[in-house]
Amino acid sequence: MSRISTPAVAAATGATAELFSRIKKMAGSVPNTFAAIGSLQPAALGAMLDAEAVLAAGSLSKQDVETVKLIVSAATGCDYCVAAHSLLGKLAGLRPDAIRKIRAGEPTGDGKRDALAILVRTLVATSGTISDERNPAASDESRSGLGGRVRRSGICNGVRLAMASPSAVTVSPTLRSRTSLTVASSQPTAST
Repeated sequence: MSRISTPAVAAATGATAELFSRIKKMAGSVPNTFAAIGSLQPAALGAMLDAEAVLAAGSLSKQDVETVKLIVSAATGCDYCVAAHSLLGKLAGLRPDAIRKIRAGEPTGDGKRDALAILVRTLVATSGTISDERNPAASDESRSGLGGRVRRSGICNGVRLAMASPSAVTVSPTLRSRTSLTVASSQPTAST
């Protein structure tokens, strides 16, 4: 049983309906997490969408963005979000073996992607505190954009976890089958 109910998107009115329309244009449908946020706090959802639009103008590719979101989802332990970003990563062109390795905290063999993964995991583990020595090549602009992506993904994961009962976060069979990946555990392995 959910702690926060998911409202009927079609029943939304006013600012919430406008936000849901915006999401449908971008993604085709309104994810449950966004439906809950929009029905309770439309201004918060609007701010999240605005932040996403600003971050989309940055230098990260769609594969990089989904890599970031997948790592943050795994770190927060949200199986729903891991499954969703596994699918979105696949749609963005990430190979299934790369997605599995990203989720497991293992190197993918792509030097740039692996460097990004290390940086994102460090940002998550240190609450955004990272020295120039650990990331000397990044510009202030790229650090800001990446930090924004990590924080924005963490907010969505936190809301999704708050929506669920403490015993389980369910992943729809359709989403699970479309990822063609196991979603039973999103936690990094002991070797990471």
